[in-house]
Amino acid sequence: MSEISREVMQQFENQTSVLLETRRTKMDYWLSYLAYFFDINFKVTYEIINDNHYVDKLIGRIPYINPKTRKRDGTSKSRIKPIYSAGFKLR
Repeated sequence: MSEISREVMQQFENQTSVLLETRRTKMDYWLSYLAYFFDINFKVTYEIINDNHYVDKLIGRIPYINPKTRKRDGTSKSRIKPIYSAGFKLR
């Protein structure tokens, strides 16, 4: 599978939603789906996501073809960790 575009990775690392017009590769689309979790605003929503392992399930569905992408790009556990902590703006 293709790699993640620099612009999309930057948006993800800034813990923001990925802008539609910046997505260019299939991996950009997958990362943009994960970035939606940065826009969670309610504690109960976070708890449901966390309790049901939705982030892990989404990552598990990514059809990697390019091994470099799995190893280097944004879907490693260490890069996704902010979704479970600082990425949520809980009320």
